[in-house]
Amino acid sequence: MCDLTVGDRVTVTGPSGKRFLIPSSPEDHDFVFLATGTGIAPFRGMIKELLGAGVKSRIVLIMGSPYRSDLPYHADLQSWEAAHPNFSYLTAVSRERQEDGLPPMYVQDRLAASADFLAPMLSSDRALVYVCGVAGMELGIFQRLARLLPLSALENYLRVDPAAMSDIDGWTRRMIQREVRPTRRVFLEVY
Repeated sequence: MCDLTVGDRVTVTGPSGKRFLIPSSPEDHDFVFLATGTGIAPFRGMIKELLGAGVKSRIVLIMGSPYRSDLPYHADLQSWEAAHPNFSYLTAVSRERQEDGLPPMYVQDRLAASADFLAPMLSSDRALVYVCGVAGMELGIFQRLARLLPLSALENYLRVDPAAMSDIDGWTRRMIQREVRPTRRVFLEVY
């Protein structure tokens, strides 16, 4: 790209994913996006598209970062939140206290800290959960969902073998897709 000049032709393709996309009828769903680091990239575009199209669905972004100074697009996301009452931007800073005074936390901890707000949304039949970022974050998120939601709501997102459900702390990444299986309402892209 650095060798291109103004007017050069560039071929672009995409989106190339099969599932990590906004559904064709976004107004039928509410969205919970959980990101760390560069995992914000697809969500920034998705949120911008949803808000730009005037979709009135509830949209929540939980963005995790080691330090507040490392939160990408922070000012933009704050301004989108101020301009759109259906969009909520929550942060989870892992090596500093939160701006709201809570201790350092990861994205799954923000799920718990904001349970009063998020649990009803996640308990509805409308919510979709998207997870993008560093590999391993999905395990903590799945464990937190299992602790946070009643089984009837959890089954919208995870199918968990009874033995695994009795030992949530014992879950490992190797159990995902075996004993802990995300449903079609969970969109996962970790690397």
